[in-house]
This record gives sequence, structure tokens and C-alpha cells, in this order.
Amino acid sequence: MLLELSIENYALVRSLRIEFEPGFSAITGESGAGKSLLLGALGQVLGDRADIARISPEKTSSHISARFSLSDVPDGIEFLSEHGLENSDAPHECLLHRRIDINGRSRAYVNNVSVTLAVLRNLASRLVDIHAQDQHHALREARVQQQIFDEFAATPEALQRIASLWRTWQDAKAEAEALAASLAQAHDRASLLKYQVEELNALNLAEGEYEEINEQHQRLAGIEALTSESDRAIALLAADDVGISAQLGELAALLSQMRDSHASLEAAREAVLIAGDELGRAASELSRYADTLQADPAGMKALDERLSSIVDLARKHRVSPQALFAHSLELQSQLTSLDAKDDALAQAQAVTEQRRAVFDAAAKALSTRRTSALDAFQSRMHGYMQRLGLGDARIVVNLAHHEHEYGYERAAFDYAASKSLKATSLEKVASGGERSRLALAVALLAAEHSQLPSLVLDEADVGIGGQLTDDLAALLTRLGGSAQILMITHAPQIAALSQTHYRVIKSEDDAVSIVRLDEHERLEEISRMLGGAHLGESTLEYARTLLAGGQS
Repeated sequence: MLLELSIENYALVRSLRIEFEPGFSAITGESGAGKSLLLGALGQVLGDRADIARISPEKTSSHISARFSLSDVPDGIEFLSEHGLENSDAPHECLLHRRIDINGRSRAYVNNVSVTLAVLRNLASRLVDIHAQDQHHALREARVQQQIFDEFAATPEALQRIASLWRTWQDAKAEAEALAASLAQAHDRASLLKYQVEELNALNLAEGEYEEINEQHQRLAGIEALTSESDRAIALLAADDVGISAQLGELAALLSQMRDSHASLEAAREAVLIAGDELGRAASELSRYADTLQADPAGMKALDERLSSIVDLARKHRVSPQALFAHSLELQSQLTSLDAKDDALAQAQAVTEQRRAVFDAAAKALSTRRTSALDAFQSRMHGYMQRLGLGDARIVVNLAHHEHEYGYERAAFDYAASKSLKATSLEKVASGGERSRLALAVALLAAEHSQLPSLVLDEADVGIGGQLTDDLAALLTRLGGSAQILMITHAPQIAALSQTHYRVIKSEDDAVSIVRLDEHERLEEISRMLGGAHLGESTLEYARTLLAGGQS
């Protein structure tokens, strides 16, 4: 419910702060006192289009705040949580704030966090409904019509459960659809993938094979040069007269003839001996290597063909020959993963169908409750409409098939002015007075059953007089037991029955304020509403009678 409204620099309201009570409250005041300003300011903080013309003269901005209790609005608490707007210090309250600057810019805040107007309006529609012609009026929206009827036909727990089941089903459905789309793309290239894998398998390429046969090929291609070079190396080592081995032998003989035992000379002799041994081993290994250098035309041809097959297939797959083996493993992995994804898709589709079945059972049960509640809802609406002077007019609820988070039906209200006329959409009701009373009847039924914590009625009694006014006052008093109702009224019968009475006052300098009246002040205000400036004893006595009726 609305706990507090604060207004600063809005039209004639310089600074105002008023706390509101639960139940039925009346707001009265002389014509032109500024009651409409309160309603306009409330509309601004609820998300109406910014009205810079209402910024107080010589001021650059207006500030409006509204504090709400969410104790009876779980939907509002959930909304705050989903948008990260909770107030940890007061989790069951929320503060809406709107700043409107003279340059046309406006800022909206929820619990001191900046939000878009869309977020502000969405939250506000869950907190309060203003019943005023051509103003903020959520009860005429299709979504709210659905909400009103469902709150009459079903329990909040049933509605919350089916919404939760819908979300889990839709999440599973989205996951399955995404997996199916991914598989569809993969399957589009499955034939090509299978052909490529078969082609690579036919090559039967081993890891490192390309590098190995490429080395063999290079060796066979240079066999003549290698033979010539190895023969020359052997000649350098082993030639009888000029070979390195012969020269080393002469050196060893020379050193052995030198008759001196100096350590350096002995070391030189030892090194020459070692060098002779190593040269001998080198000559032996070169001879052994030369024996392996034999031309192999058939082997060369086989290597040529194998290398050509590898290079051609690598070029076809647009990879290097060295990367072809790893590429074949990757394609095989992709092909294998298709089977795994097929299994995952089948499982995801099974989960989706299972969750759909659970939602379907809950939706069918809700459909049964809706169908069963139609007559009672329409009858209750007819009762309100009759008490508001609409005679034989009626509301017809149409349940059209539509799959959504609250089941398989959309509830829409049609209206017929008499028994003989066909019911048409609420939006097509022509008469302004008729539309106002009808909307009031809907609002009263909503207040009786809805989770909307606050209902603001702006002179909803206009055009209603006599016994109808008394009936409306009694209805409001009764409904005040289950919802907060704030009514701007000129009817003393209605004001007298309110639980709390506020008066809007305009001072001599045109400043607007609002005060809560005590019992004595209420008597004076009801008397003023009855007799204007002439407060005779009979007027006072009638005012006492009205007030006594409200207290009885």
C-alpha cells in the first residue's frame, strides 16, 4: 500500500509530505484547492509523461517520491529481486522517486537506483491503480483483465506454480531448440565430413610418416653426390702418399725419434697416437657408409608416389602436409561428436516433453477453474454494476485459446449496455459516464480480490447521486477492509464513512497543503460539504448523523 507521498516544487505545491493509512480514506477540499495536483503528482512518480508545465514558478525542477509497503505484494518483491532493486534495510518496502527538470529531462529511481521509465511503470502497475478518466488506468489493460479474473478464479499459489512450470518448460525448450539448430548445421555437412574421413582413412597416414619419407626421398635423390663425396673423403684419409693417415704416421715417427722426455713432448706423442686411432675409425665408418649408397629406382618411385599422395590430399584439405595427420584426427572427432550430440538432443527433447506434460496438467486444471468461475465472476460484476446504476448492463468474459505463462486461455472483458445488445470490447464503450461507472465496478471487484495494494479513485462518484452514493459509500467501506482505497470526493456521505479523512487546503498565497483531520475537523469539513459557507445547526446535525453512521 501507499505509505507516504512527498512533493516538492510541483505546481502550487512547494513542499508537502503526507503519510497514508490502510483501509478507506477520503480526500476532500474546496473546488480549486488542488486535489487534482495530488493525483497529477502521483501519476508523475508512477511513470506518466513528464509535465514540465507543472514545475513550480521560478524553480528548475520538481521532485516527487512515493513510498510503498510490499508486505502483501509478493509480485512486487519478486520484481525488485529480478531487477536488482531490493532495499536490504527495508526488504518489504520500496521508494519510487521522479525528478523532472525544466529542460524536459526526467530521472526515475527505485530505492535510490536509477531506472528507465519502462521499469518504473512496470513496477508501479503492480502497486497502485488510479481510477481517473484519461489517466493512469491499468485495469483497462488486457494483462490486468487477465490478472483480475485469475485472482478471482484461482489461488495465488496456483498462478505462481503454473508460471514457474512455464519458465522451466520454456528453458528446456530453448535448450533443445538451440541444440537442434547446432546439429542441423552439422548434419548439413555430415556427408562431406564422412567422405573426407573415408578419404583420409584410405591414405592410412601414420603420425610422423611424412617427415620420415621426405627425409628418405631427399637421401635417394642425392645418392650420386653422396657417393662422390664419401669416396673423396676416404681418399683424403687413406691415400698412401698424401692421405691424412699417411701424414699422421710420418708425424708419429718424427716425434718418436726425438730423444727428450719433456712432459709436453710426451703429451704431443700421446695426442698423435689418439688421433691416429680416431682417423682409423673415421675411415672405417666412411667405408661402411659408402657401402650403403646404392641407387634404388624402384624405392625412389614408391617414395615419389607416396609423397605426391600426401601433398595432394593436404592441398585439397588446405592444410600443410605436416598437419595432415592431426587434421584427419580432428575430422574423425567431429564425425564422432555428431552421434554424441544426437543422443544429447534426444535427451533434451525428452526433458522438454516431460516438462510440457507437467505444465499441460497444471494448465488444464487452471482451465477448469476458469470455466467454473465464469458465471460467479460475471454475476458479481453484474451486482456491482447494478449498485452503480448501470441497470441490466453486463460484463462478459471471453476465454480465448492462447498458450502463455498462465495457461491456455486469455481472459478479455466485453461489455453490453443491456440484455438485448451484443457484448463488445471495453475499449468500444462510447459513453464517458457509462465507461466511468463500468471501470469503477471493475475497480471495486479488483479491490475485493486483487493483489493490487492501493486503489486511487478520482471523483469516481461524479454522476452518482441519491441512493447510489450511499451504496457506493457502503461498498468502499467494506472493501477498505481488504485494500487501501484513497478517494477524492465531493460527496459528504462517502467522506463521512471513510476511516481516515484528509483535506486539501490552498492558503492565501496559493500554496497547497494536505492535512489529516481529527474528529472535530471532520465535522466541520462534512458540514462544509453539505451546506457550503452556511453552517446552520441542521447542517451540523446532519453531518454528525453521517459521521455516526460511519463509526457504527
